[in-house]
Amino acid sequence: MDLLMPSRFEDPVTAYGYGRTIFGQVAAGERQPTVSIAPSTCHVGATRRDTFRPGFAEAVRATDEQGYPVFVRSPGGATAAEGGTFGFSIIRPAEEEIVRAIVERHDGAALVLGALSGVGVRVAELGEVGGEFCPGDHSIRVGGW
Repeated sequence: MDLLMPSRFEDPVTAYGYGRTIFGQVAAGERQPTVSIAPSTCHVGATRRDTFRPGFAEAVRATDEQGYPVFVRSPGGATAAEGGTFGFSIIRPAEEEIVRAIVERHDGAALVLGALSGVGVRVAELGEVGGEFCPGDHSIRVGGW
């Protein structure tokens, strides 16, 4: 499995394109399964279902005016990211994904904790973060958040 840890992207379009490219390469068999830990840019990720909701176009304009461009995501659910967050993805071909989903959450969290430790972050731990968008036992907290 490849590990990719790119530097911060200059703009959200480039960051989004990076993710789409890696997902596409793995899906096409051009790249082996890959873990990507990438710094986020300010953006809102919407789902295809979101695009059909009343008021979606107005919401896109409003968030864009605040410096958060909106991208329609293929994988995952809706999200909002700031510059101080990271996108973490384990990218596998679809036939492997279903079998490994539960195991990957634990393995992925352990991998991120190890990576954070490797760059000097010593207070990271697993556990739900109060008020988080998508709560779960595999969320990673740093500094007690």
